[in-house]
Amino acid sequence: MKISIYILFFILTQTIFGQTTYEPIFINQCTNKSENDVIWYLADSTKAYGMENLESKPIELPKAGPYKLYVNIDNPPITVEITSNKVNRDTIFLKKLELAIYVSNPPHSEYFDCGNLANGEVTDFYSNGNLRTKGSFKDGQPSDTLFEYHRNGKLSELFIPGKKWKRITYFDNGQIKSIYDTKKKYEKEYHINGQLKKEEFWNRKYIKTTEYNDIGNVIKTKNKKEQKKFNKNEIVIEKIRRKEILVFDRIFAKNKYDRNNKFYEYKWDSFNDYGTIKRRIIFNESGFLGTPFPKDYTKIKDFLFEQIIFYENGKEFKKVEFKYVKENDELIKKLVVYSKKNNQWIEEKTTTANNVYEIIAAYSG
Repeated sequence: MKISIYILFFILTQTIFGQTTYEPIFINQCTNKSENDVIWYLADSTKAYGMENLESKPIELPKAGPYKLYVNIDNPPITVEITSNKVNRDTIFLKKLELAIYVSNPPHSEYFDCGNLANGEVTDFYSNGNLRTKGSFKDGQPSDTLFEYHRNGKLSELFIPGKKWKRITYFDNGQIKSIYDTKKKYEKEYHINGQLKKEEFWNRKYIKTTEYNDIGNVIKTKNKKEQKKFNKNEIVIEKIRRKEILVFDRIFAKNKYDRNNKFYEYKWDSFNDYGTIKRRIIFNESGFLGTPFPKDYTKIKDFLFEQIIFYENGKEFKKVEFKYVKENDELIKKLVVYSKKNNQWIEEKTTTANNVYEIIAAYSG
């Protein structure tokens, strides 16, 4: 009998104390009561835990160490330290001040304090006693500078309201992270070491962007007509140029949509680290999901390619051209691969246009 009790006790202790679990306790600052209907999960560098945990029950973890706690969708992650072989708990204060953003034209947003439109002085705290948010409001809108803080007490964001508003954000070490100024019409982002990461200037006619690495070298420039990328020695390794074509067709189009829909010819040159050309892609496109330039060649639809030239030591050696061929009463776009021999282009093979991505990968080196 005693042996059975000892075995049962051993099993129970292994079950209870042999697992590493985590359970956050969420406190509603408006009611001072705990909340269960909170969406949260933990994540390490490889995996998220508790994504399916809709009842906010404790979750089991594979090991001890630092994790990121994600709460709802609009909160920055919280670093938590998990100790093995025990039940780990944290008390988390939920936001009392919430920002609601409405899908409208123009976009509209307003702040709520405990479910009501924010008015007067409002303060919001973390569970460690540090300020989270402090500001003055009128009918849901900031009436003065709005201050937001990191959990460690350092400033997270300044928002200066007005018709021409300004927002400054900070890393949790106090270093400026970004500045967005609608009066001066510029945006700047910084690396955590203080080096400028990105600057963008705009007006009604143009947007000019420059990006930098963490030691201050230019790595990318962009405007409406051209984008360049640079290596660590600031040598151009990629250049995309575009110009509008079919201009008169657009201007004299009968409907408004066609008059506003611009169509562009692109020339995309790639270079090695010494600035010698490796590849040129020529294609047509009306736009890339609101951005003027594609991120990579797989974003270009196969039927939009016009010509591709591959270079070896700066000299042409392969070429791809496209043509329409009638098959079974249908026009099918084909690609033709040429090789250069004795300064002449020799046809090598013909295949369908959707094989263009394999061709580019094969000959780009």
